[in-house]
Amino acid sequence: MLENYASNEQGGFARLKAFRFYIGVVFYVGCTVSLIGQSDTIASSVQLDTVVISVGRLEVPYLTLPASVSTIDLSKKTHYTSHTDLSEAVNQIPGLFALNGQNYAQDLRISLRGFGARSAFGIRGVKLIVDGVPETTPDGQGQLDNVSVADITSIQVMQGTSGSQYGNAAGGVISLSTDRSSAENATEASFRFGSFGLQQYRLNTFQNFNGTQLFLSGTHQRLNGYRNQSKLVQTNLLAKFSKKWGDQQLKWSASLLSSPTAQDPGGINLEQAIAQPASARDRNVSFDAGEEITHWKTSVKYDNELNDHLDLSTTAFFSGRSFDGRLPFAGGGAIDLNRKYGGLMLQLNHKEIGNNFVSKGSYGIDLLSQRDNRDRFDNNEGIRGDATLSQIEKFDNIGLYLIRQFGYKLWTLRGSARYDINKIGVDDAFLSDGDDTGSESLNAFSYSIAANYNYSAKQSIFLNHSTSFETPTLSELSANPSGAGGFNSDLKPSKASTIELGIKRSLDETFSYAVTIFHIATDDESLPFEVADQPGRTFFRNAGKTKRTGLELSATVKASKALSLQWSYAYSNFKFDDFTLNGDDLSGIRLPGIPQHSLSTSITYEHNQLYIKASSQYFSSISVRNDNTVAVDPYHIVNLRLGYELEAGGTTIRPFVGINNLLSSTYYDNLRLNAFGSRYYEPAAGVNWQAGLGVLF
Repeated sequence: MLENYASNEQGGFARLKAFRFYIGVVFYVGCTVSLIGQSDTIASSVQLDTVVISVGRLEVPYLTLPASVSTIDLSKKTHYTSHTDLSEAVNQIPGLFALNGQNYAQDLRISLRGFGARSAFGIRGVKLIVDGVPETTPDGQGQLDNVSVADITSIQVMQGTSGSQYGNAAGGVISLSTDRSSAENATEASFRFGSFGLQQYRLNTFQNFNGTQLFLSGTHQRLNGYRNQSKLVQTNLLAKFSKKWGDQQLKWSASLLSSPTAQDPGGINLEQAIAQPASARDRNVSFDAGEEITHWKTSVKYDNELNDHLDLSTTAFFSGRSFDGRLPFAGGGAIDLNRKYGGLMLQLNHKEIGNNFVSKGSYGIDLLSQRDNRDRFDNNEGIRGDATLSQIEKFDNIGLYLIRQFGYKLWTLRGSARYDINKIGVDDAFLSDGDDTGSESLNAFSYSIAANYNYSAKQSIFLNHSTSFETPTLSELSANPSGAGGFNSDLKPSKASTIELGIKRSLDETFSYAVTIFHIATDDESLPFEVADQPGRTFFRNAGKTKRTGLELSATVKASKALSLQWSYAYSNFKFDDFTLNGDDLSGIRLPGIPQHSLSTSITYEHNQLYIKASSQYFSSISVRNDNTVAVDPYHIVNLRLGYELEAGGTTIRPFVGINNLLSSTYYDNLRLNAFGSRYYEPAAGVNWQAGLGVLF
């Protein structure tokens, strides 16, 4: 079984971790004692900054947060953006790289400062939060297929490691909001059509009855896909209810995803990608690779302001996911997964705001539980055959955390710490090949210390140090290269330590910017690979050590009331520091799956109900193998969005059109790292379009 993470620290890393722990405790206690009771006024910059950041589990003004955070407001223009995936919106965030927007069987794959790049599907290593409720499971796996892009109104991204706030797999945090509390009562019906057989129909309504708010939405879409074997049929439903009385508020939500068809065209080699980019891998067709999913989720959140200084937040949620998947090989290629995931989160918030100081804190406990009933069968060319595996996989988490932020004069100091008790286990129900039942504890401590200085009324500089950890997911552990049941005993958790320095200017200004440099040291980073006798199935192994040094820049200029420009750039120098594979020393080689340079620019014009947005994204070459012997060329994507609003007797009509990949660049929507048979490539579509009409009444 896995080695215990708490007892697996090595040499200097263990001593360094202990030293950091004591420094963190001294820092935290010292801040608490020294800052309370000071007698000077707070800097006006803190009072003027109106953009509130909540992604760090503590609501604070943007300028006072000593961390790298990006925000995206989609509330007014979400109907003009692409509704098929979120990559268009999030790729403008420096350090964030999204792939797999056109393979709906694998879901959008997001990496943040390299965390998540190894994921074979979905979002891995990055904590995903939706309306304050974790979408990421306790083992670290997340997906966005059960969240309709059209429902999202805002996005907040914390680029740095955040284990001290969210625990496992918090190499970064993406917080999505569907909040419409400030919106006017309205009902909207819309439809859109586009390339490759796209059909999408949507109906939603928001109503506010004297403090009682109701939001209902439904989205149905069909798509043949650019490549063969890439059809999608999907329906998303969302219901939200909110009631506020006095100092108390109750929020309830429920969502449902039904996706009876999501085909997987698979990766192909370079020769096939050049000659027939729209083709699928032949085995993916013959084995009918793809998935069928039903996912539901419900949550209740109760907030109670106990007094002027304390408020208590209680959140309970539960979700279920039924997954029927088919991989392009016979032995164990059919998967039947039934997941139950639920949790209870309690958070006590404290604040003191006086004439001479600001003090805010959060103290909480997360109780999370995940159960995966996993069965594997032979895949007889799309027909389920004999059983090859049956087991119940378990991951339970208890996370205790505290966060404290203090402001005095021009300074803000922040400290946070979290201890996670993680218990994983497997109950083997397929005993013909032996009993592989077992369990293991992977406990971990994470912390962060940071300082922020407002050197003007509109600008600040910050320095922080944080740690995080990442356990293997249950699906990664169950992918055992030996072919046995149970878990892969060779796969270990990874640990990361980050130092970050940045400057930023208030988001309220006509000119805002952020510049961040960082260094991340990681032990036992996990990387994907395939084996000859099971091509198409992804396994994982640990690298020794990696080092990541990066620079992130972003700027927004509001040139006039109608015209705004946005620009972001990321330099990612991510390399193996100590890694030997098959006798070859790969130390100093770049990590695969991540471009070293990425640049995003956009120009938006809004005037008299006219909306025009042109956006451009550039990515440098990307290695697809650990040894860097194969890489894809740099590529450049240009998208265009046009929309207009017509008022007619109290009804708003919104026609819109979008053109993707306007220059018809050749690039790859997804890259399968270290794939067997050089099948690294999933070609992306050339010029394609979407057009539609929305009616608001």
